Amino acid sequence: MNSFESTIPIIALVLVAVVLAVAGIAVAVSKNGMFDRLNNRLERRKTLSIVIFGILSEVILGGGIMAAINRQSNAIAQAQLEIAERENDPLLTLEGKVAKGDEALYTLSNEKGMASYASLLVREEFTIFIDGAEYELDIAFDSKPKSSRVSIESEESAEFSVVDHGFDPEKMEYAISECLEQKYDIENPIVRHNHIVEANCFDRSNQKVGFRFRLVEGGYSFVGLSSTKRFPEHNVTSYWSAEGLNPYEQADSLLETLLDR
Repeated sequence: MNSFESTIPIIALVLVAVVLAVAGIAVAVSKNGMFDRLNNRLERRKTLSIVIFGILSEVILGGGIMAAINRQSNAIAQAQLEIAERENDPLLTLEGKVAKGDEALYTLSNEKGMASYASLLVREEFTIFIDGAEYELDIAFDSKPKSSRVSIESEESAEFSVVDHGFDPEKMEYAISECLEQKYDIENPIVRHNHIVEANCFDRSNQKVGFRFRLVEGGYSFVGLSSTKRFPEHNVTSYWSAEGLNPYEQADSLLETLLDR
């Protein structure tokens, strides 16, 4: 037996030992999670490669890395802003009113966000057209919440009470027309009436938000934000609180103020 042949058993033993050692290391690595960490590193490198490839593509196609990053940042910021607005801004709806004598109960609901310091204001708006000019005469009524709560959480509601002291908008509309004809010699004046409820609150940024609802057939319809309400140059608002004052006297007093402006 030559020297090479004599070393074959030794080499075989060494190879077996190496195989067993590798198998043992593999088992140990598997148990302590090193494979997972290695895989995660490879995945991160893969992800990083994709990101780098995306940026390089933007550079080649869009004309600069800053433009590419800016576009991505702007898109993310816009999406975050839209989400924040959807989640935080209150969205008020008015379900209707239930009359109990001189008292009317209104239910104000909030579909999302937080509506802090919520309140209602009822406005009987009378729009008058004289010789092409527009005038507005409003009778307003304050409200009181039926509970001590002044904030309405998402998907919650609150009731408000309004006392109108027997105010009749049809009688007031007639009184305005009659006063314009008899006292101011205006023939066939045009007077239009709208029953409006303004719901006001503060959002999470402590910004006041107002919602306007108009009474239509079947309930109240949202007509816009209070901030977009356009008042004509000639306008006057009065709070109706004098119980027993007849509509003609009230119309006469308000028209005198309105038409002198």
